[in-house]
Amino acid sequence: MNSTQNIFEKFLQTKPIFENREALTISFSPGNIPHREKQIEDLGRILAPALKGGRPSNVFLYGRPGTG
Repeated sequence: MNSTQNIFEKFLQTKPIFENREALTISFSPGNIPHREKQIEDLGRILAPALKGGRPSNVFLYGRPGTG
């Protein structure tokens, strides 16, 4: 086999760098967010009254996009 026919062969046989390339897309939503249990609990406590028809407290979320 000449070099032009197998130029990509070594790349196709290597292990991919990313386990899940979909995780790099802007529409990806993880199943869980590690190390954010307290923040998730706080949001649940604040927003829970809305599920009962009440008025929840205000919440201000800020940060750079994609930082969690």
